[in-house]
Amino acid sequence: MLRKLKNIPRKKWILFAVACFCTIVFLILMGIISVRGKSLPDQLEAQRWDPEGGAAQVGVYFSVDAGASPETFQMLRYKLDKVLTDAGIEVAEENPSARLYADAYCATGTMELQYGKNHVSVDALGVSGDFFYFHPLDYLSGFSFAGDEINQDYVIIDEHTAWQLFGGTNVAGMTITSGDKVLFVRGVYRETESRLAKAAGLDAPLVFVSYDTLTEYGVSYGINAYEIVMPNPIRDFAVTKVKESLGMEDPYVELIDATSRFKVRHELSVLKNFGLRSMNAKAIIFPYWENMARSMEDYISVLLFLAGVFLITAVVLFIYLIVSWWRHKGWGWQERVAKIWNRWMDKNYQRKVDRAAKKRLAKEKAIDTKDEKDS
Repeated sequence: MLRKLKNIPRKKWILFAVACFCTIVFLILMGIISVRGKSLPDQLEAQRWDPEGGAAQVGVYFSVDAGASPETFQMLRYKLDKVLTDAGIEVAEENPSARLYADAYCATGTMELQYGKNHVSVDALGVSGDFFYFHPLDYLSGFSFAGDEINQDYVIIDEHTAWQLFGGTNVAGMTITSGDKVLFVRGVYRETESRLAKAAGLDAPLVFVSYDTLTEYGVSYGINAYEIVMPNPIRDFAVTKVKESLGMEDPYVELIDATSRFKVRHELSVLKNFGLRSMNAKAIIFPYWENMARSMEDYISVLLFLAGVFLITAVVLFIYLIVSWWRHKGWGWQERVAKIWNRWMDKNYQRKVDRAAKKRLAKEKAIDTKDEKDS
């Protein structure tokens, strides 16, 4: 065997090594794609909501002219409730307090905040519903609030703003003012320092308040995002039903199925339109989490392209080597396969002969038995 391996040309060994290298690189790239696809918590609410994969997270982004309002989402929820009921999707009897879906909307804007003589002007998100289910923050102190709480006088500030106003970050429970409105600091979160986050829109201090607080005491630019996690019994059920129930024209809205955006099928479509998807004719300004997700899509699509190149190279080389080994008699592969085949054919022939002999003996025995009875 070793002598036969030594007879293999050096060129074939080099091609075999290249094929193995391409296979290893392909596996590494697919591993990186899997890890990076799960690196954005804002895109993983469906997995947190239903780890078994029966839910989908849908993001809806509006242009300035869309005219989205709280009443828009009240009507949307009413229609979705009916859609789920018609589809036979209901809350389990053993857990009547459970919910079939969670959703949230938000508006961008700015606010003036003051504590004593310290004063800052910051970007603000006015949120409603289950916003922090979709966008968990890393808290240095305090915790989040629900957008539908009775008390709407809460604010979550970033650590930079906390230092500017208070000179520290352990300030949950303190109060600040915005105009004549007193706000309670519900929490202080750690800022994301990554280059991707800063490029996506987190390059300046950002605070979170309720939607009503922003519209009454800040400057609101209007609702620009809505998100929902809901049952998805078949592919594209959730995104299709949200689009139909919303009833807005395409120029004013864009829907994203965040659950499948980092899967191979979707990434292939991103790769296909790689140079075109940056051209957006819609007057939509995406929030920071969507900008980060779209950038990650581009990054993963490039990795997927490279993985495909390495996979195709490995497959072609392995096929070439297998065909070469098969044709080259000096390597002994044909003789070995021929021996195995002939051995199998001999055993199969012997089995047929044995079966025929058994049948013949059984027939002769039956005849002898009949003759004995007749006599």
